[in-house]
Amino acid sequence: MPLPPPLPPDQAVEYRSRTSALEQDKILRLEAGNLLVLRKDAPVETLPLAALTEIRLRFFPTRFQANRYECLLRWQNGRRMKICSQFFAGMADFHDQAPSYRAFIEELHRLPPLVNPPCQYLSGIGMVRYLINAIVIIGVALLLIALMILMFASIPAIAIVKLVILIFYIPILIKWLRRNKPGTYPPTNIPAKVLP
Repeated sequence: MPLPPPLPPDQAVEYRSRTSALEQDKILRLEAGNLLVLRKDAPVETLPLAALTEIRLRFFPTRFQANRYECLLRWQNGRRMKICSQFFAGMADFHDQAPSYRAFIEELHRLPPLVNPPCQYLSGIGMVRYLINAIVIIGVALLLIALMILMFASIPAIAIVKLVILIFYIPILIKWLRRNKPGTYPPTNIPAKVLP
């Protein structure tokens, strides 16, 4: 199938991205079958969507970003890029960009099937990482339960505080396990679990 016609500049889909203090603010633009990366005082980087081999969507919360989603891109030449649903504005200060992130990701999924049919669409994390994380989570939970039982016998107030903290994190943990279960999907049907 031929490349889709280029979008007019005023209709090009853009997304502003900065994941951490170590990364420069950049604008990502989908235009004419390419992903353009625009940075201040740097030449425009053009990444062809025809060379894209993998798009992976995942739910990836952190201590400061409880509703963070990521899109990981991989090209044939080994180039990788991470796009986050939240913008780093300062130390422990992240701005949620869910509507613009979602629109950008949906447009990104519309284009590669037209320019690169063999591109893989993956959700969650890899199976090995998923299993290792699940085993570690279960092991740590059992260890914490054993420690709370021992602490409750000697210092009940601290054990109660630890139990409250543990109960607070259980829903986030369950949400992470459900949303990051490894899988594939067609580009026309992005799973809701990996979008904000």
